Amino acid sequence: MRAGINPLTLLAVMAIAITHRAPAQGLPSFDAASIKPGSHPHTPEGYSYSYVKMEDPGRFRAVNANLHEYLQWAYILKDYQIEETDWLKSNTVTFDIDATAPVTTSEPQMRLMLQRLLAERFGVVLHHEMKPMPVYALTVNKGGPKLKPSTESTSAGVESRGSQSTIRMKSAAVTMSRLATALAGSLDRPVLDKTDLTGMFALDIAFARLTASDSDAPSVFAAMQTLGLKLEPVQAPIDIIKVDRANSTPTPN
Repeated sequence: MRAGINPLTLLAVMAIAITHRAPAQGLPSFDAASIKPGSHPHTPEGYSYSYVKMEDPGRFRAVNANLHEYLQWAYILKDYQIEETDWLKSNTVTFDIDATAPVTTSEPQMRLMLQRLLAERFGVVLHHEMKPMPVYALTVNKGGPKLKPSTESTSAGVESRGSQSTIRMKSAAVTMSRLATALAGSLDRPVLDKTDLTGMFALDIAFARLTASDSDAPSVFAAMQTLGLKLEPVQAPIDIIKVDRANSTPTPN
């Protein structure tokens, strides 16, 4: 890099260069799709439920989901990767969607179909950007890793359970990338795997929630130390989408 060029300025230029709008034309479409107001409104206490998923071969179904949740499923995004207006995330502006496609439709194809539906029925216009933001880098401590290699042949994912003050993560076989993703769900920022460790490992750890004040469990940072790992706060460019426009009322069925 030439002397005198600010790295953040260069990153901003890169972000402008890769920014593009997501077109609906050319994407596959559902054979039929019905959109209705959310069928399970939240109670005054805030309780309710929602889901968005490929329910059966050839069928996409979502219940009581807001537009933020639809965007997450359609584009495979984490919560922090979407910048939007407040109402898109509102629990009072929700929708049920029931859509069909050929039974041979794969999940990646169905995600593209949802992208097209959101553009056509909700008028969603968005673009991608690389944005520098605070993250945690998951790295190996100076003393080396203290992880137990897994005896399983396939990844088992991470089972995460917890109370109001403590979180427990357990897995018979987890990659460091999957661990980083699981940790991000319990922290206040993304976690990037920078360990360079390959293979799968057995895992069983417990740590206090960031907001807990009365937990007997160690902090997540101390828990990582017992595994020979470290969470370091750094800045890194993260791919996000910015919602430029979206309608709160879809076009009629």
